[in-house]
Amino acid sequence: MIKKQGILLVSHGSRSPRPAEEKAALTAKLQMLYPHVTVRAAYLELAEPSVMQGLLEFEQEGVKELLVLPLMLFPATHVSEDIPDILQNYRMAGGSMKVHYGTEIGASDRIISAAAEAIRQTDGVTGRLVLLVKGSSNPVVAKRGKEVLERLQEMLQITQGRLCFTGNKRPSLAATLIEAAADDVEDISVCPFFLFSGRLLDRAENSVEGFVAANPEINVKIAPVLYDQPGVLDALADQIFF
Repeated sequence: MIKKQGILLVSHGSRSPRPAEEKAALTAKLQMLYPHVTVRAAYLELAEPSVMQGLLEFEQEGVKELLVLPLMLFPATHVSEDIPDILQNYRMAGGSMKVHYGTEIGASDRIISAAAEAIRQTDGVTGRLVLLVKGSSNPVVAKRGKEVLERLQEMLQITQGRLCFTGNKRPSLAATLIEAAADDVEDISVCPFFLFSGRLLDRAENSVEGFVAANPEINVKIAPVLYDQPGVLDALADQIFF
């Protein structure tokens, strides 16, 4: 039986097999929840299938209606420009499917709850919470990151929280950890606000390891990434109308 509807989950690509395995696991779980549609993953770069390849595969299989969901937490360039441009190119080339486009899931209460649960899995926060988000020149990302941190502090009932960024945006995780040491904070919980592992998580873990080696008296815990938390599936399901 040909399924007439489909869901395409779009994420960043990676050369590392680990994030690809995590995305495959999330895709499989969503497929189990929606057996009447076909659920697949596609990538913007560094991995296949590409988004356009994913669109054409669905079309060739006779799918008539497709929902494209970005597996991303913030409304940065990939969400606001890159994916919409690909979808527009598909339409301009005469694509036959009716394509709907969802939105990033980082502002969902379900994702905030997923992050809180990930932190609890590392025995919670007893000192300072450090929220690490992907650096971006888009001011909306920093604003959203601040909102996420404030909501996490409310959920976890903690008073000390700091926001930091990957890449060239400041403050960095390393600088934020050094600040905590200067403030005589004894326990630090780092929450990488990422859906999947990969290069950014590797760098964060290296920063934490270097800091702990230099400051063995300070207890630093790093929470897991979010893809395996139930709230992620729930946040995606909130956008599915098939």
